[in-house]
Amino acid sequence: MRLPGVLTVLESARLVRLGERLGFTSGDTVGGGRVGRRNHICWLDHTVETADVYATVQRTFEASAECFGVELSEMELIQLARYDVGDCYDWHSDVTLEEPERRRLSMSIELSSPDAYRGGELSFLDHDVPGRPDRGSALIFEPGLAHQVAPVVYGARYALVAWAA
Repeated sequence: MRLPGVLTVLESARLVRLGERLGFTSGDTVGGGRVGRRNHICWLDHTVETADVYATVQRTFEASAECFGVELSEMELIQLARYDVGDCYDWHSDVTLEEPERRRLSMSIELSSPDAYRGGELSFLDHDVPGRPDRGSALIFEPGLAHQVAPVVYGARYALVAWAA
């Protein structure tokens, strides 16, 4: 489910700057592996500085839960992801081996302008997602759906990634 305008252009830009200020580190998959993943991430603690984005993401999850027929009780820490030229994330799901039923919804919010990068498309196995997302738009999906981020060939792609249980 794509929802436009979840974040404004200014909010998206602020989160990119916040991630750069806090520092991105090499992205690791759950369990510590990097098989098929090349990107950089920054975890956002829930602080006064991030309270507004946590509230927006929480409201978006709550508004989407009924459409997916799930009940939500909590959110995990928000992650900012940066994909530079050559970075990608091969086919995977957001379900963890340790707790396969924990995550109920996944969300990716585009923080970059569509013309700021080439490549880097988020795609799903057996599900079409038409067009490039606008800056600030959210894509909410079931965490068990296989998805990938194609290699970036120009620029940098930033996204906010969140999960709700």
